[in-house]
Amino acid sequence: MVLILVQFNYLDEHHQAGIKGIKYAVERDIGVAIMEPLRGVRLAQNQPPKVMDIINSASVQRTPAEWGLTWVLDHP
Repeated sequence: MVLILVQFNYLDEHHQAGIKGIKYAVERDIGVAIMEPLRGVRLAQNQPPKVMDIINSASVQRTPAEWGLTWVLDHP
């Protein structure tokens, strides 16, 4: 099995291989493993107040970590 490892999270969507590299791999039946989905916990902890206001006002209540992982998992 051939596999690529890609840094992928909502801040790094276009960093390194990014979404284009993931799509390229999928089109060629190459496996994809994601690293840094929460950017080393930076997307899960100590969010600025404006970000927390948005998170807390969402109709679905999730932690910042859950939002970050949901974003990654929403990409086929």
